[in-house]
Amino acid sequence: VKKAAIIALANLRDKTAIPHIRKFLSEPTLYWPAVYSLGILGDEEAIDKLAGFLKDKNITRRKFAVYAISQIISKSTLKVLEDAKSTEDSKEVKDEIEQAISNLKSKI
Repeated sequence: VKKAAIIALANLRDKTAIPHIRKFLSEPTLYWPAVYSLGILGDEEAIDKLAGFLKDKNITRRKFAVYAISQIISKSTLKVLEDAKSTEDSKEVKDEIEQAISNLKSKI
């Protein structure tokens, strides 16, 4: 139920929920909905925390983190993604990062 509520708040673009959603970043069963939601809501204050998920061992999770982070349109996001690109080993994730960087550059 909490997962659905977190995602629903993001889909409703309810920015007043941001402080509450941030709390779920440390909960193992809820951090992925929180990552997604903070990205969708454009939470610039969460960029550094979200960037930590780019180091996850799981490729799918890193790709998901790239997507979420890339939803935050800012120069800070661009820097985080460029830094991640330089250290990423997976071609699959690196391709996602490159696409996200390209999209961001067209919006900034």
